[in-house]
Amino acid sequence: MKTPNKSPFSILANEFIENTLEQIVKDYFIGQVFYKKEKQSTRSHILVQLNKFADVAKLRSKRWLKEFRDQYEVYFYFIDYSRLEYQLSKGHPFIEYHCQRSSIIYQNEDSRLSILTDRIWKKIQEKIQPLRRCFPPRPRNS
Repeated sequence: MKTPNKSPFSILANEFIENTLEQIVKDYFIGQVFYKKEKQSTRSHILVQLNKFADVAKLRSKRWLKEFRDQYEVYFYFIDYSRLEYQLSKGHPFIEYHCQRSSIIYQNEDSRLSILTDRIWKKIQEKIQPLRRCFPPRPRNS
């Protein structure tokens, strides 16, 4: 007797979000899906790397994105491979933080395009450090 394959999205612990992601994987050519959950809140971020910008535009216009953000505190980001690769080459902090080997929950086996590399955080911090001096953190209002 075969055991059913466990969904790679079961880590999300929300069946509605799992089913939505599985449907996206069936309907579009997805390269990778990254998942990060914030430590201090219930908010989480899902970054989906697609291979075509036209697919990115279609998915960004979906109405369920707002519902997920408002109801489940799940933020979806869709990006095509070339844009993701460009942002990584420039050291974009958001992309660097989310696109790590530890946060990948799905990778298409047929995809030849993979941005998974072991990034050297020390070099990235050297790029960010001058920005911190120019833009110190604002004091929080209590």
